[in-house]
Formats: sequence, structure tokens, C-alpha cells
Amino acid sequence: MASAYQQICAALAGATSPDPNVRGPSDTQLKQWETEPGFHSTLQDVAADVTIDLKLRLLAVITLKNGIDKYWRKTVKVGAVQPAEKVKIRQTALAVLLNEENDKIAGYNSLVVSKIARCDYPQEWPDLLHTLLQTIQTAFVDNAHEVESEPVRRRVQHRALHALYMVVKALCSKMLPTSRKLYQQLAPELLRYTATIYTDRADRALQLLGELVPRPGEEHLLQLHSGRPQDAEAESCLRLAALALKTLRRVVVYGFRECHKSPEVVSVVSMLVEYLRKFMPLRTSVPLHPTGLKRSLNTILLQTGKVYLDMQNHDVANFVRIPSSLEVVRFYWSIAEESAVPNDDVILEKVLIHSLRLLKNLIKNPALNIPADRDLLTTVPTNITARASTPSIRRVVYDRLLTPEFVKRACEVLVGRYMVLTEDDRTSWEDNAEEWFIEQEADRWEYNLRGCSEKVFMDLMSTNRDTLQPVVMSMLQMASGDITNPDDFNAILLKDAVYCAVGLTAHDMFDFINFESWFQTKLLAEATTTDPRLTPLQRRIAWLIAQWLPVQPSPTLYVPVYRLLIQLMSGNNDMAVRLTAVSTLKAVVDDFGFELQPFLGYVQPVLDSLTAVLGDVDGVDCLGGVVSCLATVVERLEGVIAPHVDTIMGIVPMLWDAADGQELFRAHILHILSKLVVALRADSEQLHPFIIRVLTYSIDVQNPAHVYLLEDGLDLTLAVLRNAKRCTTELFSLMGFIVRVLDYGSESLKKALAIVECFVILDIRVLDAHARGILTQISETLGNLKPEASQATLRCLDSIIQATSADPHYSDALKSMMLETGLVNRIITTVLSDTELAVVVVGYLKIVARLVVEDPAWTLGCLVDGRTLTAWCEKWDNMGQAADRQLTAIALTSLCTILLPSPQSPQSPSVSHQQYLATLQPHLPTILGMASSLIAEQRSLKEFKRAGNTSTGGGRHKHFVLNGEIDNDADADDDVDNDDDEDDAELERDGYDADLDVDTAGVHDVEGFQAPHAQRRKALLKATRDAALVRLFHGVSTQSPLTSIPRRANRTRMETAVVCAWARILAGLAGANAAAVSASADQQSRVRAYELIVGLLGSVDGVEELRAAVGEVIGEGVVL
Repeated sequence: MASAYQQICAALAGATSPDPNVRGPSDTQLKQWETEPGFHSTLQDVAADVTIDLKLRLLAVITLKNGIDKYWRKTVKVGAVQPAEKVKIRQTALAVLLNEENDKIAGYNSLVVSKIARCDYPQEWPDLLHTLLQTIQTAFVDNAHEVESEPVRRRVQHRALHALYMVVKALCSKMLPTSRKLYQQLAPELLRYTATIYTDRADRALQLLGELVPRPGEEHLLQLHSGRPQDAEAESCLRLAALALKTLRRVVVYGFRECHKSPEVVSVVSMLVEYLRKFMPLRTSVPLHPTGLKRSLNTILLQTGKVYLDMQNHDVANFVRIPSSLEVVRFYWSIAEESAVPNDDVILEKVLIHSLRLLKNLIKNPALNIPADRDLLTTVPTNITARASTPSIRRVVYDRLLTPEFVKRACEVLVGRYMVLTEDDRTSWEDNAEEWFIEQEADRWEYNLRGCSEKVFMDLMSTNRDTLQPVVMSMLQMASGDITNPDDFNAILLKDAVYCAVGLTAHDMFDFINFESWFQTKLLAEATTTDPRLTPLQRRIAWLIAQWLPVQPSPTLYVPVYRLLIQLMSGNNDMAVRLTAVSTLKAVVDDFGFELQPFLGYVQPVLDSLTAVLGDVDGVDCLGGVVSCLATVVERLEGVIAPHVDTIMGIVPMLWDAADGQELFRAHILHILSKLVVALRADSEQLHPFIIRVLTYSIDVQNPAHVYLLEDGLDLTLAVLRNAKRCTTELFSLMGFIVRVLDYGSESLKKALAIVECFVILDIRVLDAHARGILTQISETLGNLKPEASQATLRCLDSIIQATSADPHYSDALKSMMLETGLVNRIITTVLSDTELAVVVVGYLKIVARLVVEDPAWTLGCLVDGRTLTAWCEKWDNMGQAADRQLTAIALTSLCTILLPSPQSPQSPSVSHQQYLATLQPHLPTILGMASSLIAEQRSLKEFKRAGNTSTGGGRHKHFVLNGEIDNDADADDDVDNDDDEDDAELERDGYDADLDVDTAGVHDVEGFQAPHAQRRKALLKATRDAALVRLFHGVSTQSPLTSIPRRANRTRMETAVVCAWARILAGLAGANAAAVSASADQQSRVRAYELIVGLLGSVDGVEELRAAVGEVIGEGVVL
């Protein structure tokens, strides 16, 4: 039988095979072996065996690295690497690494060591860093007589130093306080080692590179000396210096809490900039023929900048406290000031970006707004008053670096040199205008020299407004002259840069520039020129409009702006200009100051122009931008979009069909359709044929494209349903997809539930085919959701119960299915377990309340015992919404009505009534207190209303105004119209509108219009509430309207219905006949009945309001 080593080698060989039939089983076998003892140590042996194929060794070390990620930690429960195997791997890891000749495998070995170190250092591998440092120290001892071992020594140096870098990188990623403290204890020693190595190797490299600097007239001799041994040594020195610098960077940034107090760090900051001064000239003066030599030098230049940037980003205040820090920034700025704009010089461009970012971090950084240390001050405060006025670090920076002269010069350099379009920009523009436009729109300023220059300029202007406003105005005046020579492209580009500066600082320059006058007298003429050489100015002026129009809006300026943008979007202009005009149009139309009326005359030309741009654009990103602009136009047109629907729908289907496979672009089309549906409101039914086809594709979770389209598809479905007047066959076909989305889960659950709610309210017949599926999904997900998702689920279920309550067929079927699917049991179990947040449990109890109002006896039978009632009563104080408290009070009152004797045997209660009494009686005092609290709340609301208050309890109150004064008696009228208004106001006040908060698109517009769904939902809520109140008041189910409940000036209909029901209940419990409190009873009988009720309530606390209210309705003869 083959050994484990041989078996693993065979599996690795199969895994490297190009034949998938061989590779698949081998990969599977390797995965199965991952949890076997000895597997990872054997992989290490295979990776170290130089006698086998390199591919197998490489795959072995990669598999080992991945296995350490998965199975090395102690917390791994299945397949963890055993302690003995860990010891073996650790013992041989460094030896394998140092002896490895292949750079790629050695790199992976270093990664293996670092991953182990992150888990095991220092507890399990305490001597790791000591061993590495000792190896490095030994390797750097100069043994000049051992010439043959020089390549080996260099290899060991590089391997050990690279391993140290990887270990330090891994350790500084540990964030626990104990790990950070340990790392900070090691930092000084690590910094001394790495700084010493850096200076030693850098000095040697500078010495060797200095010999390559040609003397005047000897440049022709350079080729004769290429490939010298000194080149290899110089390359090795630079590589080691670069590795030491990378390690040093991690140590300096993460190893010291207060780096300015560490002499080592202060010394390193000064040292690095001195070496940077020496290395920078070598880029141009030394012929770096070996690629590795040039690469290593560039690495040092970039890593030096990263050290300073990381220190600033980590703690900019401590960076500034280092004495030489401002000198570092000043030197970097000198590089930017002396350098020309780089063309095809990526390294110089990155160095320049470093210089600008170092400067930017000091200009507008709130972290510098702290008092400066005495080391930074020229004079030390000696008394308390002086200390209180100690300048901030930011002030010190401005006094020593960002002086007015420096700021002015920086502004001139940034605008006149680095904000000018470069030759690379122009070439990219000419090659592909669309890609170039997308690059300009992307906010990647940290990696782009011109973008970074613009950010630095904006920060300088916002913090030095008084200093730079005259400078910018002077630039603008110089650049505002006419272009006398269109061939002078530099003058055109400089004007473009100045215009860019003016646009970026619109909020700082609005007092100096009258944009409307400038636009009319200068910009309009330059933008409408037909000279193709002025194309950059056309694009810049279109961009300027988007920057300045929101700052200085003018009613007379919009019309010429619309005309110009339409002209710039025409097909005879450059594509970048057209796309910029589209972007500006979107910004103008979407601006807060946009007015519809001036825009109406240009709607059709705008739509035609956008259509033309869509026909000419190829890139998906640009197409998405144009469609987004079109969606914004549709949204702002609101109800006046109807005449232009044919134009829009003439292009949208073609775009959809042409975008086959481009799902991200199709998402933009779904977005514009949503806006169009909302704008058309109920008239959007004409779009349904195309929309249904689109939705069938987008919301099908079995379609792979749903990953990109599902969210926007659900938004569109929601908008369609909320604005639909009826449920057509085509709309009904979408319900099956939505049920599958419920099963699919994900972040789309909330929207899918809102869609189900819309469907049920629109046409209850959707439950015929999908009720069981919906209830099953709700039952399976409840209790396993986040609070927000639970509330959305319960809100959907609440709407289903309300929608079925008016039809006994659907109501009985729904209750039966809720039992069969276990939904009722899930709700009761969740309430009793009380594991959810209180606000979520209130939602569960709202469902119970709905069921009680619908069928008290059936629901009480489902509650099993009194524990649910106990939990329900305990959550009364958690019901913050008035609507929830009212529903609970109505439901508990309805529940208590079953305590009255049945009509069949009024004098002898049935067994079931005795059981109900046994369940309810222990909770009656609490329930009575809740009913009394509701009555008190209703009266408080009435008193507030009489006092003219328009808001209480977070709700909104309707009041009546006559001749400019509030009529406090208007609500006392029994007029039917006033009743309806009052009912609507109560629905709003009680928080029912809050149930419409799931993506309100298509529910309300700015004029207060309510979409059909909002109207249907409000009617459903009102009908459900009215039916419950009428049933309470009359004591039986009836078709009587709400107006059958009498109203009084001091009592709402809700209070009347609840109080009358309690009058009957309490009379029955007190031993009086229910007829004794009816309107037909004589005065003496009613008094006697009330006395019995008072006697019953005598021992119950907190029911004063209820007792008084019952007395009022009995005395008035209101009870039926």
C-alpha cells in the first residue's frame, strides 16, 4: 500500500492535470483529506522536496496555506490540526523557507509562516521573531572571503527579511488590546533592526549606483558596462532596502501609540526624507537597465511616501508633532512645484499624488483642532489665561507651512499645471470619449493626479477664502479673453482649467461672480461655437452650469440653459460633450429650485435629444446615466407626462430588447418604468403589457438574471400594484413569482410581503390559489427574522386577516389554514416565549387582537389557557401607538362579551361559558384597567382637540376652522359629513398611515394625492374598525353603519361602543339582567343595575374612568 506521502503526491498530480475527468476526483480527494491527521505536515514535506515537479510543490504549499486558514485555530470543531502536527510544521517552517530556491514557493512559505504567527505568536511560538532577527543578523555579517556562498547569503537575507515583513504585517492586523500591547512592546527593537538594514543597504546601493552616473562625454560607454556584477549587487541591495522599508512602515504606523515621543520614530522620519532626496535624482541620472533595479528603486520611492501617508492617516496630530514632519511635507511639495506634468511616467505621477495627499491631510483636518504642545510653540504660555488661548496644531501648521504666500503659489501651481488636461487625457478622449467621460465622473481622486489636485484646491479655497478669492478672480480675468488663435491649444486648456477652478469653488466665489451675467455675455457664445478645437470648453461650460445654477438660481436663466443643453446634446457634438450635457440636465432638473412651468415647453426636445444620445451610446455605464436622466425627467414631470408617454415607450422596449445579457443596464430601465408608473398613477394600466413581460423576466428567482434585477423588479411591481385600479389576469400571473420570492427569502422579503399585501387588498381572490403558500412561508419564517422583517411579515398577515373579515367564506378558510400551517401555534408560542423585542411581540399580539375581533370564541379556544392573556396584558405598556392600544382594548372587550349568557339559555350559562369565565376571570381587573385607560385617553384627545391642539401622541388631528378661528363645537354636531371627516382624522391620528411605510413610491405625491392602493387600504382599515365598533355597540353582528352609534360632545363613537359593551358585560357579571341597562329599561332598573356594577367594581383599582363612563351611558339610556 502506498504511503501517505505518495498518495498525496498522486492526488496533487491529478489536481494539476488539464483533464477535468482526472482533476475533479483529485480535488475531491484532497478536500476529503483536509481533516485527516498528518495531512498538512505531509503537504509541507511535499512542498520542500526539490526532487519532484515544481507544479506539485506549488500546489502543495498553496493547499497548506488554505488549510491553515481553515483548520489551524483552536476554535475549529471539526478537522482542526492537532497540536503535535502544529509543532512539527512550526519546527520546519523557517528552515524550509530559508532553503527554498524558487521565489514563488518561498513567497507562499512566508505567507504560511505569517498565518501561523498570527494564531500562535507568542503563546505557542514565542521564539519566532527572535529566530528571524538572529537569522537576519547572521546573514548580514560581511564574510568577504566566502565568495562562493554570496548568492546563498543574499537568498537567505531576502527570505528572512521577507518572512519578517509578512509576520509583522500579520501581527499588526491583530486588534485585541493584549495583542496590540505586545506588538507595541516589540516595536522599538523591530524598528532599530529594520532601520539599520534600510540605511546599510541604501548606502551601499547609493554607492554602487553613483558609479553608474556617466561623466559628460562618456554616455557611450554605458552599454559596455551593462550587466556588471555591481548591477546585481545594487539590485539586491535595493530589494533588501525595499523590504526593510515595507517592514519599517508597518512598525512605525502600528507599533507606537504616540510616535512623536519615540526618538526612534523621530529619527526615522528625518532619515527617510534624506534618503528620498538622494534617490529621486537617480531616476533620471542613472541608466537603470536591469528591470529589477528600476523596480526596486521605484518601490523605495513609493514606500517612503506611504510611510508618511499612513502616519498621517493613523494620527495626523502626532505626525505634526514630529519636528521634521512639516519639512517632509515641504520637500514633497517642492517635488510637485518643480516637476512637469508626467507623461507616461506612472511612478512620478504616484509620487506627485503622495505630495498632494500629504498636503491635503493638513489643510482641512478636524483632528488638528486641538491645542498644540509646547514643543510646537515658539513661546510657552506661563499662566492660566495664556494656556486657555493656546493655538491649535492647525494654527501652527498654517503659521509654519500654509502661509498666505505658500497658499497663493500652491493655487497657481495646481490650477495652472496639474488641473490642466494632459496629453494622456486628450489621447484617451479621442480614442474613446465614453470611457474617458466615465473616468472623469468616477470619484477616484486618490489615484488620479488631476482629481487629487482638484480636491487639494477645493480644501485650500474653503480654508483660505479671503486669500484665494482675488487670486481666482485674477485667473478668471486673464482667461476670459477671446481665443484669438484656436490653434493655441495650451491657451484653451488653461482656460478650461480656470473654468474648472471657478466651478469647484462656486460656493466660495458666489459673492464675486454673477453667473447669469457671465453665462449670457461669455459662456453662451463659447458653448455654441462650431469650432471643434473648442470642444473642451463646450464640455467644461456644460459642467459649469451644474455647479453654479444651484448656487445662484435665477428664474430667467433656466430657459437659455435648457436651450443650450438641448443644443449640446445634438448629434453633431462630441460624445463627451453630449454626455456632460445629459449629466447637467439631470442635475438641473433634480435641483431643489426646479420649476416645472418653464420646462414644459422643452419636454419634447429634451426627450428627442435623450433618445438620440441613447441611440449613439455604446457603453453600459453611459447608457445607464442617460436612462437615469430620463427617469429624473419623468419623475419631475409628475402628472403632465401623459402626452409624452408614446415617445418614452417608443424607446424603452427597444432598449430592453437590445440590452440582452446586460442586466445592470436593464436595472436602469426598470427604474425608469417605476418612475413612469408613479407619474401616470391609475393611467399606467396602458403600460401593463410591456411591464408584465419585463417583470416576468426580472422577478423570477429561477432566472439567473434575478441577481441583478430582483430588487428593481420588486420596486416596479409594487408601484404597478399601488397604482392599479383592478387586478387583471396579467397582474394576477405575477403572484406566483412573488410567492417564490417569499420562499427565496433574502433582503427582498420586505418588499415581497408588501406586494402580497397590495395583491390581497386589490383583489382577495388571489388567496384562492396562493393562501396556503403564503401562510406556510409566513409560518416558517416567523420567529427567525430580524425585528424589521418580523414587523413587515406581521403587517402583511394583519392586512390578510382584515381583507377576509368581511367575507365568511374567506374568513373561515383563512382560520382553518392558519391552524393547519401551524401559524396560530407559532404566534402563541412566540408570545409566550417572549424572546423577541417588545415592539415585535406587540405586532404578534396585534394579530391575536384581529382574530379576537373577528371571532372571539374561536380565538379564545386557540389560546389554550390564560398564559397568553397574561402575556398580552403585560405588554399593554409597550404599545406606543394609539392604534395598537385601541385595537387591544376593543379585542379584549370583544373577548369578554362571550361571558354574557348565550341567547339559548340566558339564565343558565352553558359549560363553554363556564370554561370561558374560568379563563377570563383572573384577568378581568387588568382588562378593566386597560379599558378605563383607553376611555381616559379618548377623553384626553377630545380635550386636546377642543383646546385647538393639532398634534398629540405622535398623531395628526383634524380641526375645523370658521372665519379664521377654531370652532371647538364643530365636532359635537351629529352631521354625517362631520362624522366621516372625524373618522378619517382618527385613522390618520391613530397611526394607520404608518402601515404604508414600505417604500412609499406610488403612494403619495407632493400634492397629497393618494394612489389607488392607499385609498383602498384606508377604506379597508376604516371598514374593519367600523364593523368592530358596531358589533360591540349592538352586541351582535349587524350591517348597521357607524352612524348608528350615537355621538356626544364629550365622547367619541369608539368610547361609546366600548363603554356600552362593558355596561352589558358588567351588568351580567354583577347578576343583573342585560336588559336592565338597555334604553328600554325604566330609570329604577337602570339605577339598580348601576349600583350592582359599582359594587362589582368596588374592589378593582384604576377603573374610575370606566365606572363613570358606564354610569353616563346607562343614565343617558344609550345602551341598546
